[in-house]
Amino acid sequence: MASLLFNKFMSHDLYPQVSVIKEIKKLYEEKRGWSGMYMKVHSSGECPACGHHLENLEVNAENFDILK
Repeated sequence: MASLLFNKFMSHDLYPQVSVIKEIKKLYEEKRGWSGMYMKVHSSGECPACGHHLENLEVNAENFDILK
């Protein structure tokens, strides 16, 4: 379910705000009993928790400013 949600974000070029991500994390922890943690991904794209490599996204200057 979570991967479906994040795939939808990606396929529609949606970049949710941190507050939205925090609410999603809280929902899964409270309703599903999952645990989550925030990670800083290495510049290589590798997740330090699981070793998965994230795909590289091209973000224009306007969207980058929004993400900040």
